[in-house]
Amino acid sequence: FPSHDKAEVVLPFNDNRPKNENFNLYFLYIIPIAPFGYGKYEYPEKATWFTSISSFGFNPVIDLARAASTNFQNSKLFKDVIFSNTPGEYKSDYTMEGQINSLLYTGRRFSYGTSYFSYILWTLGAPMGTSFNYVSITLWLKDKNQNILWQYSAEKEDYIVQWMYSPYADCCMYANLTNKAMEDAITDLYNKIRKNPDFLKK
Repeated sequence: FPSHDKAEVVLPFNDNRPKNENFNLYFLYIIPIAPFGYGKYEYPEKATWFTSISSFGFNPVIDLARAASTNFQNSKLFKDVIFSNTPGEYKSDYTMEGQINSLLYTGRRFSYGTSYFSYILWTLGAPMGTSFNYVSITLWLKDKNQNILWQYSAEKEDYIVQWMYSPYADCCMYANLTNKAMEDAITDLYNKIRKNPDFLKK
């Protein structure tokens, strides 16, 4: 397997999400008669109101790159995989770069038209709201001359219903979705190398 004796460095991802795409109308659930409040965030790490939590600590360009580094290290496709904040800090045969296209979050908090009395309904077992997470990333593998040897784009999404006593937070799906995206990317790269052993020698 030609990549087993090669080293790869993973750099922080580029952030290519739409600008200023956070939209918060969660306060609507407090208004009598309104059935729910809702939010739509392309930057969930900057939001301060979700269905079940108040904020989400997350540094996407670093955290997603570290996740990619860990997944590729575990895959054994390369002899060594290192995450670095600084290009050129480590000597490597290949460089992995990534781009965040979207980290869309949408959520609703149900009030059933009862304003603050919705807490009573939640306590009795009525759904508290819904949460949707979406991840879209693009990865590139480059050689020492910055030639692109491989490119892969992945989109993953998931949706949950929130309950008063459920253990699931609004953004709990991002980690799992990112791992699934990385698994698909690794499988794609593995298949290309397996079919063409000289693939990474181009």
